[in-house]
Parts: sequence; C-alpha cells; structure tokens
Amino acid sequence: MSLIDKIIIKIPVYPTENKDKLKNIMKYMFPGIKIKEDLVRDSSRDIEYTILIGESNSLNTLEPLRRTIEREGIKQVFKDLLLYGERDFGFEIWLDKQTLLKKKITYVTGEKRALGYVKILIYTKKKELLRKWFIL
Repeated sequence: MSLIDKIIIKIPVYPTENKDKLKNIMKYMFPGIKIKEDLVRDSSRDIEYTILIGESNSLNTLEPLRRTIEREGIKQVFKDLLLYGERDFGFEIWLDKQTLLKKKITYVTGEKRALGYVKILIYTKKKELLRKWFIL
C-alpha cells in the first residue's frame, strides 16, 4: 500500500507570467503529474487568470521535492512545515512560486501567499510514515 492516496498541486498563472515556464517546472519538480487548466475570474481585483492543477497518485511525484529538501539542508525546516501544514486529509504545503522556478524551495505562509505560490495537497492516511520519508 502506498504512502499517499493523491497529490494535488495548484499554481496560479497571472497574465504577466509565462504559463509554459510554470508548466515545465511543474513537470520537472513533480514528474508524472497530469496537468489541467482552470480559468478563474477574480472580480475583486478585476482580473482573469489560469490555475494549473496537477494530480498524481504516485509517491515518485514527490521524489524531486524530497531531493531538493536534502540538497538544500532544510530537513528540519520542512519537518516544521509539515507540522504546520498537517490537516485531517494529510498535508497542505505552500511554496514560493518564484523560488521554485529556480529549482529551490522557500515556503510561504499567511499574506505572503498572495505574492505567488505553489499549493501542494498531499492526501494520506499514513502521515507519520510520509513525514519520515521526507526527512530521513
């Protein structure tokens, strides 16, 4: 039985951003992901933008993220991030979009999410085992 049930990754793409570049980094950082696009209308800001939504059922999709965490020496920070982002369904992680484009990781919380984010939802019934997988 797998450590994960499902992974969903969401990246908003605003009119000034390069959608293909964001799709490519999504495929690179989360291999095997199936990507679809949704058009969103935000009437409060009078803007229309796309959200890239990636889905996978494979733990291998998270392997590049795991290697990046190890390479950058941020296992303890990521462990804290998993504690902060723990939900009933598993984990909700928010990463900085611009940093991810550089194949690095910076997490975001609160109001900083508005500046550009990658939202990762990991559905799992084995939270503790997945946490150990990420940081060992």
